[in-house]
Amino acid sequence: MEQFCKSQYAKLQSELEENTRSMASAIQKAEAAVAISKNHLNILKEFISNYKFNDTEERILFHKTYKPLFLLELLYYQRLFEIESNFPINNTESAISFYKKELSQINYYFDRHNFLHVYFQTGKTVFDPAMFGNTGERIPLFNEYDEGDGHFSNPFSYRLAKFHAYQNLTAYIANLVISLEKGEKAITPSEFDKLPKVFWRSSKASFYEVVLGMVEDGLITGNIQTAMEYLGFCLGIKPGNYWSYFQAMRIRTKDRTPVLKSMIKSVERRWDLQDEFPQQRK
Repeated sequence: MEQFCKSQYAKLQSELEENTRSMASAIQKAEAAVAISKNHLNILKEFISNYKFNDTEERILFHKTYKPLFLLELLYYQRLFEIESNFPINNTESAISFYKKELSQINYYFDRHNFLHVYFQTGKTVFDPAMFGNTGERIPLFNEYDEGDGHFSNPFSYRLAKFHAYQNLTAYIANLVISLEKGEKAITPSEFDKLPKVFWRSSKASFYEVVLGMVEDGLITGNIQTAMEYLGFCLGIKPGNYWSYFQAMRIRTKDRTPVLKSMIKSVERRWDLQDEFPQQRK
């Protein structure tokens, strides 16, 4: 099960990244991303419908870890499509008001489901068997009902995916609001498509390391999450589980930052070359 989910998720990410690089408008890209996400969710559903979980732990793993990865993409792009299609074209004040209303609606969702949000954010597992494994003690004062078959459908998996999708959207929208309130012109997804395209062409691991370096050195505003989402949007790369990569960086005994070191060497080579041949490279 794990191998299938990982393989299928890699295919989903590949198609979404290819879609990002297309020449279509932002709203067309969002619509296409919704279709891509739905297709891969259907593939996942078909597989799970014919699969028997080995035990409760594997069922929990699927509903808490793997299914939300697929579902959050669908929920993210569905909401992004709505935002893009309803974005006001009047003036800056209208844009700020529009974005703040979107943030307010997202925050209301978090407040409304505060118990679950805090449970997931703090990494609790005590209710996992009841939430994701169809076993365990009933959750006190909680009456969530699953209308599905309980095998592929799971309301808590849906909530978890929506939390992740809305966190990503919050980071994206918050950066736009900050730019507008500073007096800078907001670049909407539609306007963004008209700019010359610059894409990240190295690995996601390299992207994570570079963004971490910029945030830790105070070169850009925001935290790790907002920087990942915003720069990822600008460079056409969808960040994944970068915290796991940071953990792998931390425990390395040698060369924790190979990408940053390579960047330094590349810049130094450029200046060395210009010192030797001043007219050769500009």
